[in-house]
Amino acid sequence: MDALLAQLDRVDKSAFGNDEAGRLRALEKAKALCARLETPWESLTRIIWQEPSIAAATKVAVDLRLFSHLPNTSASIGPTVSAEPALVRRVLRLLASVHIVKEEEPDHFSPTDSSRALTKPGYMGGVDSMFYDIAPTYLTLPKYLKENGFRNPTGLTETLFKAARGQTYFEWLGTNKNQGEGFRELMAEFSALIVFKWTDAYPLSHLMDDFPVEAGQPGDAVALVVDVGGGLGTSMEMLREALSSGHSGAHVPKIVVQDVASVVAEGQRQHPGLTFMTHDFFTPQPVVGARAYFLRNILHDWPDDKARLILQGLKAAMRARSPSESEGGAPVKDESKSQVNSKLLLEENVMFDRGTDVPSEAMDFVMMGLLGASERGEHDWKALLEGEGFHILKIWRGVGTARAVVEAELLEDDL
Repeated sequence: MDALLAQLDRVDKSAFGNDEAGRLRALEKAKALCARLETPWESLTRIIWQEPSIAAATKVAVDLRLFSHLPNTSASIGPTVSAEPALVRRVLRLLASVHIVKEEEPDHFSPTDSSRALTKPGYMGGVDSMFYDIAPTYLTLPKYLKENGFRNPTGLTETLFKAARGQTYFEWLGTNKNQGEGFRELMAEFSALIVFKWTDAYPLSHLMDDFPVEAGQPGDAVALVVDVGGGLGTSMEMLREALSSGHSGAHVPKIVVQDVASVVAEGQRQHPGLTFMTHDFFTPQPVVGARAYFLRNILHDWPDDKARLILQGLKAAMRARSPSESEGGAPVKDESKSQVNSKLLLEENVMFDRGTDVPSEAMDFVMMGLLGASERGEHDWKALLEGEGFHILKIWRGVGTARAVVEAELLEDDL
């Protein structure tokens, strides 16, 4: 047994190199091992005492900027951050117990990858979001569900968040500047920290094979991809780099990123190789006939009725594939056509029919609480898209994760 424990001590994420799927499998195995070793009483105390305490301590550490002062002692940190050293020590010792920091000697604390990350604005914004957005919402959950007959919340205007705050989540972000900024920083960090690379999961030949060589030149009206609600353009910069490195030679066709004006200005500064434009995705899509319309984590924010409105705004701009061009759901290349057929590409969670994925299942609960929305399974995506005339060609899944690219098209009969 001692040999086994010593072997476990030597395992960390560096052992997997670039094998992200292997790392995720090992992480899931480690969590399952913890569940097998943990007694019911240990499970209970973890849920009711430990996890809330760790969350609160993390928030205090972020507010005091404790992680920026490591390595150090509580006696030295306290006066610097205007806090009593005894309090600093209690906070850091709790965080050391779950390896967010290290206490290698009594009252001497060192940083870890996690604590270093918690000095970044996006990570700190995530902690603030948990305390000001998510936690108050969850406190209302049992009472709200009981008073509403334990119905599944499925609407934006009557959500757990609104019951707790008196406003919808998006109204709250609009009227609370600090929270809105924290949310934007969190989403920027989330976009930058890409574990699932959609350009690896989805074959880019499906975009390029029947895209006319003469289309998509600089200034041309035909776009290769329009990223709807694409933020700062992280996903499209990934595509541009992939195409530049070998899929289309020296010329990269026009790629458009759409978002609100304030985001568009910053995106254009960061990624001058992309075309940015302001657009509200609840209004008709202004870019007509693009090869693909890409939405990353957009539809999961909205219940079905609002998601349908977003899809309807895209349909009029898309060029459909005639029924004769589709055989068994697979695209058939037609060199005689001068216009490209449009695709719909959704990078979203596609929930597993069997088994669970903790990040996506937890995100489903967050979507329920904040927005009255949900993460969707394959059957849910099929029902939503087919209801608006889209045909799913294939769901391109990542390895060891619910993340996927849903590839769909319209048939002419559905326009």
